Parts: sequence; C-alpha cells; structure tokens
Amino acid sequence: MRSTRASSTLLLAVCVELASVRAAAEGEPTFRSQTRAGVEAGESIDAEGPQTVLDLSDVAESTSSLADELGAAPSTSVVRSGALGAPAFVSIRGADPWQVRVVLDGVPLNGAQSSSFDLSSLPVELVGSVVVHRSNVHVQLGAPLPGGVLELQTRFGRSGARVTAAGGSFGTRRVSASEQASGGLGDLLVSAVYSGANNRFLYFDDGATPLNTDDDRSATRRNAHVDTGGLLVRHLARVAGWRLTSLALGTVDTQGVPGLGADPALQTSLSRGRLFAALRAEPDAAGQRAASVAGLLATSLELQRYQDPASELGLGTQDERERSWLVLAGVRPTLRPHDSVVIDGVLDWTGEGYRPDDQGRRPRLAGLVRRDTLAGGAQATWSPWGRRLELEAAGRADVSTTRSDVDGLATRASDVAWSPHAGVALEPWQDRDWSVRGFASAGMADRVPGFFELYGDRGATVGNPDLRPEHRVGYDVGLQFSGARGAAAAERERVHGALTWVFFDRRVDDLILFVQTGLGAAVAQNIASAAIRGHELAFAGGWSDVVRLGATWSLIDAIDRSDGPEHGSQLPGRPVHTFAGSAATTWRWLELEYRVDGNGEFYVDRQERRPMPARLEHDVALSARPTLPWKPVLRVELRNVADARTERVELPDGGRSLVVDRAIADFVGQPLPGRAFYANLTLYPGDR
Repeated sequence: MRSTRASSTLLLAVCVELASVRAAAEGEPTFRSQTRAGVEAGESIDAEGPQTVLDLSDVAESTSSLADELGAAPSTSVVRSGALGAPAFVSIRGADPWQVRVVLDGVPLNGAQSSSFDLSSLPVELVGSVVVHRSNVHVQLGAPLPGGVLELQTRFGRSGARVTAAGGSFGTRRVSASEQASGGLGDLLVSAVYSGANNRFLYFDDGATPLNTDDDRSATRRNAHVDTGGLLVRHLARVAGWRLTSLALGTVDTQGVPGLGADPALQTSLSRGRLFAALRAEPDAAGQRAASVAGLLATSLELQRYQDPASELGLGTQDERERSWLVLAGVRPTLRPHDSVVIDGVLDWTGEGYRPDDQGRRPRLAGLVRRDTLAGGAQATWSPWGRRLELEAAGRADVSTTRSDVDGLATRASDVAWSPHAGVALEPWQDRDWSVRGFASAGMADRVPGFFELYGDRGATVGNPDLRPEHRVGYDVGLQFSGARGAAAAERERVHGALTWVFFDRRVDDLILFVQTGLGAAVAQNIASAAIRGHELAFAGGWSDVVRLGATWSLIDAIDRSDGPEHGSQLPGRPVHTFAGSAATTWRWLELEYRVDGNGEFYVDRQERRPMPARLEHDVALSARPTLPWKPVLRVELRNVADARTERVELPDGGRSLVVDRAIADFVGQPLPGRAFYANLTLYPGDR
C-alpha cells in the first residue's frame, strides 16, 4: 500500500508544482549576526545548509496565518488541531514540533514548558519575515535541534499607518492597526491585532467505528472557537555610536479544545497569555569593524490554564494552571582578522522555570522545575577565491542543570549537549547571468528533553522523567542553478528562474516520541533508533514582476529502526510526499493567484494500522490595489475550491483490507474544513 500511495501522490505533485516566491524581506538589521548574507527571498544554500526565506510584510493584506505561509517551504509541515486559528505546530524534515527551535529576533520562544511553540499564538501581522533553517544553524541561534530552527523577525516596514479588517467563513474575523514613525528619538513601531473564529464547519464523522459504515454521517465541528490578540512595540535608537533595539510583545488567546472528530470534547478549553521583552546593543556599522561585540538581554513569561471539567480528553477532570518563564543574557563577539575571514562567538546564560499547579483534582499540589544552561561556542567562516568558495566550521556546547520538585519528588540532573558542524559551499561563476552553487555539510546535535516531555500536562499527555537525551548525526548535499535571460539581473524585462535540489540523511538515537495508549493518552517514550532521509526540490521563477511561478516538493522516508514489532515501519504523522505551490500574475492594479498544497497518506500509529488519507487543496485569490487615497488593498480568497473533505483509504480488517471513506485530516488526525471564503481590506491612512 505504501508504494501505491507514493506513486499516486508523486504523480499529483508533478502536475501541480507551481509556486511563487515573494520579494526580499525588510532591510532592517536583525538580532542575529550581521556576518551572514542578508535575508534573500526564496531558497538559498550556503556552507551551513539550505534555508527558505519568506517575506511576510504583505501577509496582513491577506487572511493567511503564519502556519499557512510556512507550508511553502520544502519539507515543512504544520501540525494543527484541525480548525482555523487553532493550535498549530511546525514540523521540519519529519521531526516532531518539540525538535524545532523557534526564535523571535534571536531569542528562543519554546523554552521552559513550551517545548514546542504554538504558531497560532503569534499573530502573523507582527512578523516581518521568517527564515526556515532545515539543517545546521549559526551558533548564535542556539544549539541545533534535529528539526532545525524557525528564525522569526519582527516587522519593521515603511513609515506610516496601516489598518486591516477581514472576515469570512466559519465566523472568521480580524482587525489590526499599526503605526511606524521616525524622528530624533529613533524609529518606533506599534502594532496591535485581534483575530477570532467559531470554526463551526462540517466534517465527515465515522462514529469512531472506521470499519462500520452504517453510522457514517456529516457533523458540525463544535467547541473549536478561538480568539487571539497581540500587541507589539519595537524601538530602534542610536546613542553614542551604539544601536539600541528594544522589543516588547504581548499575546493572549483563548480557545476550545474540540478533541477528535468522532469523539468531540464540548467543555474543554485552553487559555494562554505571554509577555516577551528583549534589548540588544551593538555598535554602529558593526559589519565593517575588525572587532565588535553585541549584548542581548531578554525575558519571557507565559501563563496557561487548561480546563477539562467533564474528563473528555484526559484521565480525569482537570483545572490545570501553569506558569513558565525564561531569562536570557549573553554576549556575541565578532572578529574579522581578514576580509575573507569572520569569526563569531557566543556566550549565553539561560534560566528557565516551570511551575504546575493543579486546581482541580489535587488543589494542594504544586511543583517547581528549574533549568540553568550555560552555552559557549564559536563559528569561523573563510571565503577565499573572491567569495566563490565558502568554508565553515563551528562548535557549541550547552551545559544544563535541571532541578525539579514535583509531586514531592526532588531530582537533579546535569547534561552536556555538543553540536559541532562543518560545511563547504562553492559557486565558481558569479559574473554571469546564470550561476551554479553546490554545498555539503555535516554535523551532530544533542537535545535534552523539554519540561513538557518530562512532565506532560497531567492529563491526555503523560510525561516521562526517565527520558534520555536525543542524539542526531547527519549530512546534507545540494545543488542550485539560477539564471536570467535577456539582460542583467537588475533589469525588469527578463525571464528568470532558480532550481534547488537537496538530499539529507539523519540518524537519531533515543528519539523522543509521544505514543498513543489504549486509554486515549499519549505517553512520552524513547525510540532507540530512527532514520530520516529524503530529497527536496524547489523551483522559483517567472517573467519580470508580471508572472511568478515556482514549486516545492519533498520526499521523506522516516523509518523506525528500533528492535521490536515496529522495526521498519513509518514514523507516525509523517507523509512520504508533501508539495506546495502557486502561480501569480499581475496586470496593472490587479493580481490573480492560485495555490495548491497537499501530502500523501500517513499513519497516526506506530504499527501502520491507522492510515489517514492523502490531501490535495486548491485555493484562488484576487487582489485589487487601485490608485486611490489611503492606497486600499482588497483581497478575496476562496480556499479548498473543490470542497475536499473525505478520501477513500484501505484499512486492515483481520486478514483482508477494507476500502472506506475517511475524513481528510491533519497530521494528528483532526478533521480539516471544506470550502471557505474570506475577504480582507487594508488601508494606509495618510498616503495620498
């Protein structure tokens, strides 16, 4: 069945590989080192490995979310709970969400209890660009995890005001406003956003009896509502030859937790609030100095309350309150002993804390978990031969001490996580309209279990304090060809395109995986050995700014290599094929865009007995930008044009297979909505 699935999905992928790549992201400096090449839209490869850069500066003019945009990157999938605006977590190259680091302006967001970061809790209007690192990462972005890094950068666009209002199917609504001003006191950005939806969409309900079709029906999704708000303040000032960048971000969201489609939860809810602040200081023109040093100070606080009064999802009634916090202080020196040599360093201290407090079943129970990490490392980059050749070597060590006192049990553990890597990139021709660039990189990384994996949520997710750290080793190789016909790259009337191919191979020992039990709970376990390898293809091109085309397609083979009955089976929640693409054309002040994305069949269990169907979704959008005062932008979108909600799959039934309908679902089995319509209006008051 796996070979049939792969062949059919590959055929679909070849037919629909069209994608657009946005223009370059904002030019403001980011919190990461300026020694790397600037943010460039599209696919790029260097000695570290492949990256995808997505410009989100215009996403506020659509109804897309941060999770929607990430689907355009190769080997990048979003794990949702089914509903629009509901919790969404990113998976890169088959890694679980807690194996992906998420950083905002260089500061980690998934520390302490938040081992994985919910993308829905950060409104996309507050983000200017995102870099998806799928392999090794710069030492200043933290220890590389098996799933790579999402490097989010706050929006710092043009001066002036922007106001947006949107609405559409399933009670979707959104309003946002921002103002950016420059003056003698520096550059200031203030942005606020609210979004919500009731998500009462129809889905296919098999009555929790997939082999019995007599009780199949269409049902309305309930308790899937979500409301999210966010406020961002960012200030950039120049004082006595220094650049001081300060950032404050607050988000709050409340939502229902609907459970699986066939077994809905009608009273379960989740509420969260997050405060985040950061300050960075670096000398002006740091990229031109022989030696410079930047300082970083950041802190975050997260409050969460999970309620399950009717014991619909967990192992009993719950009213769980959690508090987690993170403090980061560090220095980032940079040396340039030669025009072709850059040495970056990092010395960070991170303190994380997590305090659970169950107000339901055990009102007197409280706990405290604390982790202190001291990290040090360096990365050297040598670019001889007119920068046609790039050699890179890096090493980082994270020494952590974890102290816990939960349920009356006091423990202490110390771990050292090593993460060396090296790579080479070669681009022999840089003075022509076309170029060929190749790279190879290799590295290893350790990952200490997060608090969520160690202690769970005291309900449907059960932690395991005896988890061992993960260890990953692997390599990447790739080629990129790009070219333009007719004139220099800066000229508008030209045909251009770029094709990128990457192969990667990862071996992970003691992989941490949440495994479903017969009681409906998920328990954290170490998988002794796993192999994750695959191919990635990305194309971007078009004609001037009139037509934009492209494609991404990934083949990932994620196999359980541990001893036992699961040996050789596909790891759950990881389809073999994923693809995404779009085509856009512009005529005067109108833009028409077509998008498609999908994936092949996958399993939600380790025994390959619970397959979920392949998915193929088509979306169309029309944008109008008339030359009127306030520069209005009106965009209307129709998603899932074919209203695809079910697909037929083969289920094992004793010694035979039975073909039945199943709801098209996300990678954890939550049903996805059908056809939907949205409209978005953006105004720029003051622009004439």
